Amino acid sequence: MSQDTLSVFFQNAAILLVLVFIYDAVPRQRRHQYSWLWRVLAGLLIGVVTVITMITSWEYQTGIFVDARAVILGISGLFFGGLPTLVATLVGITFRVLEGGPAMLTGIMVMIVAASLGSLWRYHRKNDIADMTFKELLLFGAVLHLLTLSLLALLPFELFVDILSIAALPMMTIFPLVTALIGLLLSRRLEVERDAKIKLQDDFIFRSQFDIGNIGIAITSVDQRWVKVNPRLCKMLKYSEQELLQRTWSELTYFDDLKADEDEYKRLLNGEIDAYEMDKRYVAKDGEIVYTHLAVACRRVNHQVNMVIAGIIDITANKQAELAVRTSQERLALVLESSDLGLWDWDISHNKTERNPWCAKVLGCELERLNNDPRLWVDAIHPQDRAAVLNAMDRHLKGEAPKYIAEYRLITLTGEERWIVDTGKTVSYDNHGRPLRMCGVHSDITEQRQVQESLELAASVYNNSSEAMSVQDHQGKIITVNAAFTAITGYQPQEVLNKDISLLQCEYCDKSQYEQLAQAVSDVGRWQGELCLKSKQGGEYMVWFTINTIYDQQGEVFRRVALFSDITDKKQAEQIIWKQANYDPLTGLPNRRMLLEYLSSEMLRIDRDESHFALMFLDLDFFKEVNDTLGHDMGDLLLQETAKRLKGCIRELDMCARLGGR
Repeated sequence: MSQDTLSVFFQNAAILLVLVFIYDAVPRQRRHQYSWLWRVLAGLLIGVVTVITMITSWEYQTGIFVDARAVILGISGLFFGGLPTLVATLVGITFRVLEGGPAMLTGIMVMIVAASLGSLWRYHRKNDIADMTFKELLLFGAVLHLLTLSLLALLPFELFVDILSIAALPMMTIFPLVTALIGLLLSRRLEVERDAKIKLQDDFIFRSQFDIGNIGIAITSVDQRWVKVNPRLCKMLKYSEQELLQRTWSELTYFDDLKADEDEYKRLLNGEIDAYEMDKRYVAKDGEIVYTHLAVACRRVNHQVNMVIAGIIDITANKQAELAVRTSQERLALVLESSDLGLWDWDISHNKTERNPWCAKVLGCELERLNNDPRLWVDAIHPQDRAAVLNAMDRHLKGEAPKYIAEYRLITLTGEERWIVDTGKTVSYDNHGRPLRMCGVHSDITEQRQVQESLELAASVYNNSSEAMSVQDHQGKIITVNAAFTAITGYQPQEVLNKDISLLQCEYCDKSQYEQLAQAVSDVGRWQGELCLKSKQGGEYMVWFTINTIYDQQGEVFRRVALFSDITDKKQAEQIIWKQANYDPLTGLPNRRMLLEYLSSEMLRIDRDESHFALMFLDLDFFKEVNDTLGHDMGDLLLQETAKRLKGCIRELDMCARLGGR
């Protein structure tokens, strides 16, 4: 290859620098305002450069040229885009058609392939053209000129071989290197433009935030003095701009936060850190405490801090909300602790349950162990109750029940059985309506259950007792009666409710009994004994009557409970037995036993009164002959008539008795 050939190649390469000037020639502002016009103009200029390189090309023979047109159009497609490259390609093709020659078609194909390769490479890189490295640009140049050389195969073979032997080496060394260098210059200009745009955006954002943003911004000197502050910071601390510029930030820092801030600031000045963040309190002009989140960064010159910028966000509302939530939680904890309630919070998605100390206390284990093992509480549920509990939980999670509620027995780790009532509700769902979190409370109802069982037992005894029972208020009005009361008295419950118990009194019985009862109940609150009562039908019957008084906390009468059982049959049986033991069954006169008791009591009386009494003994003569001759029936009739006549001859207080059958 001759020196003239190399000179032409270097001359073509030098012309490529015009592309850089074309890129810089058009003002960037016009580029955005007249985008299509700039692209067409740029395409025409690139086309002119292409024509110049074609004019100054190395002519192998008439109509066969070797030049840097592929570099120009490839770089155009890569950096200038589709429209400028299309215009430049059309200009180049037009000039090549005018030149003519045997290699015209090959020259046109070279331009089309170069423009297409550049555009496709740009499309592949999208918006990252500014980040292309020298190696990638060199690869692009090598691929571009490898394709260019391959297109020379369209020429006759001998001509193709001759051109390769002469032009292949400079085309694969000089032109790829020139392509990479030109591309690197243009990519750096793109990078500068991008950085300038980013800086402009950052400056705009900073200015907008500084002037009208919701963040307090301050630029300070190394000696902690505020150099510039924005309106938001002035409003936050309630100082004017001039007042703040005359102070240091340490003067307005809350004393408890000053040391921590100054320690971080010293580390910043010493080069240990470049920025720091912290929550910090300031004291406003009116003395109010302002809670803020502080972010501090610095700018260094020669490794020395010459300016510090701070971003200050007012989080007073958040802190007050956190304080309110913390206070609410503390109050809730106190309420739960004082009310003996267990709190549970179930994270359904992670199957993690948090419980309060009450739950651990009831179960008989440590709180940490209970919270780490969500199955511990479920496994402690009585086996007979567990299925019902899980079913109630499942129904709520499926949305079949508005809330979860269950009563079950809990077997503590010490073996004790406790009754628990458990209530809860889902408090959060995901976007698909699946439950994420559920909260609820436990309460120990063991004592209530025991009381309930006792009441149920008492009610059963009350309703099934054979003794009549009634409860009265302090005025003696009947509140309730049991079934036995109805059976004995004949009164239905609705007939006696709010009626006085005195409706059962019998008019024909001794009134002193009722007076004694009333006096005893008034004095000692209770009475027990036999009493004559009246049924609904008016019949009289004897009962064994017991009444007790229930007092309230002030010692006043609250309720009275009356119990009685019908002893009429018993009294009748006792009367029969007593009569049989003390009276002669034939004559109805007192027998020997009753006579002796009467005589004993009379003897004691006359000894006490120093008086006398008469005793007469009568015997029936020939009574045996009456029985033997007339029969025992006639003898019995004789005895009955005799007894009747004797009783008619004595006073009421005297006694006539039959001693025996002899």
